[in-house]
Amino acid sequence: MRVSTMQFSLMMLQTMQRNTAELAETSNQIGTGKRLSTAADDPIDAVKLLHIDQELSSISQYKDNIVSLELSLAEQDTLLSGMNNNLQRIREIVLLAGNGSYGDSERMALSNELDVLISELLSLANYKKSDGQYMFSGTETLTEPVQQSGTGFEYEGNDEKRRININSSSLVEANNTAHEMFFDIGLGVSSATGRNLSQYNITDQSAFAGWNQVSVSYDGTASTPELTIEYLDADGNPVSAPDVDDSWTPDSVIVLDGVEITLDQIPATTDSFDLILAKDDIFTQLEAFSAELKSPGVPPALESRLQAVDMAIGKVSSVQTDIGGRMNALELSKNSLEDIKLMSEILQSELEDLDYAEATTRLNRQELVLQASQQAYAAIQGLSLFNYIR
Repeated sequence: MRVSTMQFSLMMLQTMQRNTAELAETSNQIGTGKRLSTAADDPIDAVKLLHIDQELSSISQYKDNIVSLELSLAEQDTLLSGMNNNLQRIREIVLLAGNGSYGDSERMALSNELDVLISELLSLANYKKSDGQYMFSGTETLTEPVQQSGTGFEYEGNDEKRRININSSSLVEANNTAHEMFFDIGLGVSSATGRNLSQYNITDQSAFAGWNQVSVSYDGTASTPELTIEYLDADGNPVSAPDVDDSWTPDSVIVLDGVEITLDQIPATTDSFDLILAKDDIFTQLEAFSAELKSPGVPPALESRLQAVDMAIGKVSSVQTDIGGRMNALELSKNSLEDIKLMSEILQSELEDLDYAEATTRLNRQELVLQASQQAYAAIQGLSLFNYIR
């Protein structure tokens, strides 16, 4: 088989181009320190690297979420500490109000201090962050959570909580609501017949939260005294609840669903009355208590006021404990993410980074091959038949 001069030149040129391309690729690898420059260098490892890059990007986002969440929870913890300090002082005022040696002027002074504490507590509950969002309004962050309505207060946020991803499978609550801390902590009562509460005891908070108000009706004029209870939800619809013990007598505690009540006047057998009990918030309770302090004499139902304050303290403390648990969970998750990131970076390095010793040896070999092919081509290209005729 004869090989023409043109064919030989093309073969040699292709060989030198291939050797030059391989040399250039190796030089580029040494310059960048990366084994893979494009997916074509190693398609399988390139796909693995793509997945690792995605995982590292997710880890970076999760870590940013954790840092942001830690700052937010730390800020909330500071606010809750202020609330607890405030409520503890209010509790002291309730106890001082029952001091028999105190006169009207001392109770007036307590009332003035209480008004300031109520204002401070309300300010903490309606805390607005620097970005204009309210801390304790659920997901309705642009709505002031606790607002005065008539003679009481209402929660205008919602009970949903913002949740943030801290890893691929875990969501952590980013906030708590003013509703769970300051509402459903006591009872307000209205009565057309002069009967009122002397005290109450919330025995089951979850059951207590199931109704909005309850109507207590007693008819002692019948041959058999009858006590009728009707529970209503926020929309005024009846709520299913256990019946009251039929053995109730006029001088005993009335046991309702989640709460026990005692009347300020024991009704006679021939008496009748209607009570409407509605769940109160701590602000309504405290404002009513402040008004009682301004009136002459020792305020009535101090035990109920104290229980309401204790309930609020318990709720705020419970939220603060929960925040501490979430912060511990964030720290554990952050450490786990660091471990996962380290392992991913090691695997990424093994797939992507260049072995300099191997690459340098390969570069020297490719340079020798290229030089040899160039020298051979130059030597053979100069040969012709006339060289032998001479």
